[in-house]
Amino acid sequence: MEKGRIRVTYRISTECSNASARARDICLEQTVEVTEDIIRDQWIGDHIVGKIEEIREIGENTFHVIISYAEEITGYNLSGLLNLIYGNISLKRGLWVERLDLPLSFVSHFRGPRSGIKGIRERLGICHRPLLAAPLKPMGKNPEALAKLCFELALGGIDIIKDDHGLADQDFCPFRERVRLCMKAIRKAQKETGRTILYFPSLTGEYEKMNALFQWASEEGVGGILAAPFITGLDFMRYIAENDRIGLSIMSHPALTGTFFNDPCHGVGHQVLLGTLMRLAGADMVIYPNFIGRFPFTREICQSINNALSEPLYHLEASFPVPAGGISLSKIPQLKEAFGRDTVFLVGSSLFSRSDDIVDNARYFLSLVESEEKKTPLQER
Repeated sequence: MEKGRIRVTYRISTECSNASARARDICLEQTVEVTEDIIRDQWIGDHIVGKIEEIREIGENTFHVIISYAEEITGYNLSGLLNLIYGNISLKRGLWVERLDLPLSFVSHFRGPRSGIKGIRERLGICHRPLLAAPLKPMGKNPEALAKLCFELALGGIDIIKDDHGLADQDFCPFRERVRLCMKAIRKAQKETGRTILYFPSLTGEYEKMNALFQWASEEGVGGILAAPFITGLDFMRYIAENDRIGLSIMSHPALTGTFFNDPCHGVGHQVLLGTLMRLAGADMVIYPNFIGRFPFTREICQSINNALSEPLYHLEASFPVPAGGISLSKIPQLKEAFGRDTVFLVGSSLFSRSDDIVDNARYFLSLVESEEKKTPLQER
């Protein structure tokens, strides 16, 4: 396959007279990391140094700059990709990664989501509505209490139950004990309801420990895992996603990603970080803050993430968006209208605080997303 070029659209803040100089600085800083006079090898100058494809003014002292890079600079891995598009320049100011366009010759090195939207729907046997997810909270409950909560949520109609992302292998809630008891609760609920419910445990820690425990959890029959890739490593999530021996679907959590985009003038765009990169790294479902919750995301930001998770990207499956972060049950109809059917709604506090009857709360949640649409088989859609 012919090698391609990775194109990055940067939004830069600078005086008009400096736009070309700043763009050239990015080309050098992100590749050879030397001043131009030191480059005496023509092949390095022609092939390794980034190339300015376009400079376009979009506002006062604000420009879109498209720079392309030779894909082989990345070594065809995610760490190399991150370093290439935003490594050294992250230490400067006024540079925002707006868009990332990847050639097939690069993407072909990645398998992407194991299940994606289609696969998760097939596992659950649900094609006619958004999916429901709920967390096991609050941290501090012991495994028995979490398993009880897990059973009640499953009995009430929740499709996907996940650990709180802060749960790992703490003394007060050991991973193996928690998973065993929660899977026992899931199997009991499945027997009583005739429905499939997926449980996604969370784990952070040392690589060797996570690898071994995820393998064990897979053998226990979990539905997948909850991963926080910017805590444990983006490529570790990719490794789990592509590991056929483990064979688990992945729900990704956005912990720590706010450091990349909380400054609107400097960082990596939400749709790049929580869209393109998460999908490339194998996330089947991607959690991010919704636009009417407790985090400062706008409807436009959410839509940009959704687009990146679903737009055609060669062989990669589309990933489920999972809006979360303070969703009120009263807002579900509004969010359903905004996000559409191919969404997983993750609700925590509002679900638990509605009443002390968790089963009834879950049933009410389900009633908010149920559609009158005829439940046709997936293969007919």
